[in-house]
Amino acid sequence: MKTIYVFLAVVALLATAVYTSAQLPDTWTQKATVGGIARQNAVGFSIGTKGYIGTGVDVNNNYFKDFWEYDPSTNAWTQKADFGGTKRHSAVGFSIGSKGYIGTGQEDVTYEYKNDFWEYDPSSNSWTQKANFGGVKRWQAVGFSIGTKGYLGTGWNEIVYTLSDFWEYDPASDTWTQKADFGGGIRSSSVGFNIGYKGYMGTGYANPTNYTKDFWEYDPSSNTWTRKADVGGANRCVAGCFSIGTKGYIGTGNIDPNLTNDFWEYDPDVNTWTQKANFGGGGWECASGFCIGTKGYMGTGVSSLTGTSGGFYEYTSTCPSPAAPVNTTPAGNLSICSGNSTTLTASGTGTLGWYDSPSGGSWLGGGTTFDTPILLSGITYYVQDSTNCGVSATRTGITVTVNPIPPAPVVTNTGATLQSSAPGGNQWYFEGTLISGATSQTYVATQDGYYWDVVTLNGCSSDTSNHKLIITGGIGSCLSGAITLYPVPGNGTFTVSINTASKTYFSIAVYNNLGAKIREEPQVIVNGSLIRTIDIRPVPDGLYTVIITGDRVNVSKKIVILNE
Repeated sequence: MKTIYVFLAVVALLATAVYTSAQLPDTWTQKATVGGIARQNAVGFSIGTKGYIGTGVDVNNNYFKDFWEYDPSTNAWTQKADFGGTKRHSAVGFSIGSKGYIGTGQEDVTYEYKNDFWEYDPSSNSWTQKANFGGVKRWQAVGFSIGTKGYLGTGWNEIVYTLSDFWEYDPASDTWTQKADFGGGIRSSSVGFNIGYKGYMGTGYANPTNYTKDFWEYDPSSNTWTRKADVGGANRCVAGCFSIGTKGYIGTGNIDPNLTNDFWEYDPDVNTWTQKANFGGGGWECASGFCIGTKGYMGTGVSSLTGTSGGFYEYTSTCPSPAAPVNTTPAGNLSICSGNSTTLTASGTGTLGWYDSPSGGSWLGGGTTFDTPILLSGITYYVQDSTNCGVSATRTGITVTVNPIPPAPVVTNTGATLQSSAPGGNQWYFEGTLISGATSQTYVATQDGYYWDVVTLNGCSSDTSNHKLIITGGIGSCLSGAITLYPVPGNGTFTVSINTASKTYFSIAVYNNLGAKIREEPQVIVNGSLIRTIDIRPVPDGLYTVIITGDRVNVSKKIVILNE
């Protein structure tokens, strides 16, 4: 027996050395043992570049709530804050963006099934209780995330036993919404993961004696389930799973009465399963799995060789991961004005995903284009490529520069000389028409009417300034007295009375309080006297300016309109 033990130890060391040094495609590599006590029926998920495993039960029926973080760059586990709820096993865990979630399961002491639900924030290493799961209490359920939503369903309840209901969690509103029941009917101890914008579930118990291998796709956009090709190999329950890029993986589990180590890859594009290298730990069940970047990970559970285990293994898929996406956003879309949105574009070999953090963060959308929300300050978005071979190891950062809107300038005048309060970026307008070349801080008016200014800096334009009325020729006091307007106030019509000593040509223009010309009567001939009724209806109540310009006079008068 002593010789046999030595032989087994040598084989294990050799196997570990080969896996570690080769890192070949379609291989398993043993990694550092999961922190804490060996366990099964734990939960696992990844957030950004880190993996997490916690809760579970050991061979002596001790329940746990400790929680551990795995860093693949150092191959080390670090204990984090204990799970916020009670000790338990057979719970559900998944991540949404930069947060992790754990809920349901069976607790110790009372062995009660649970429906509480908790959020983990790695930035503060803290747990926050959220709204209870929407369905009845349960254990051995399935959970995964799609985009910005989480999904949880099926499982086992002590009253109604095996369940088929399925629920959606929205972290933004902290609410649960019941969705279409799982397409395969009642189920427990099955597995689930997402690929892109779809969820997938399969295997497990249809009842305590009926193992399954059926496999189903969930489309959240239509809230429908579609049966897909059965999982490869034998019917099984309490298997392990994860997804890498656009491929899903299911393996190990109990095939009654034995534990298996076979491992299968699912390609949704062709709806087929392909057998891959057997799981590195041998026959196994009740493992926890997740992916980080282009690698899959499975650990804890029950080994056919050693019993309840803390073993942990890394899977390298069969082809190289894609390169980082290329930013193809036009330069004009990368510098915008505050209060506007823009469209970003990138190219890659697979499916692109957009995020708000280089290490993961919140998933914002997918595809080669991304429409930002309205932006008030500069921001960087990150895009990652996913192909059949995995996801790109690095995210491409695309920075949007958001320039402020200049404040509206204030215009003053000294006679015909107009002055803007803005030292630069000015553009002068006359009655709504841009004055070519008039870009200095000052402008000398050349004709009668309203002037205003707009300031443009870094491509962003202010609101218009106040409107200034300029009468270049001054007001002739003698002739001005021979011009009257009535009635004041009026209802939208008014009368102009002009008296002259000789034949004179006049222009009569009416402006609203914004400086816009709303009526003009040019070349009005007066030879002695003129009474002219002018109708500007319909117009709102307010103060209006009437400018009467002649050969020797410019007269500005105000009228008030009060509609009855």
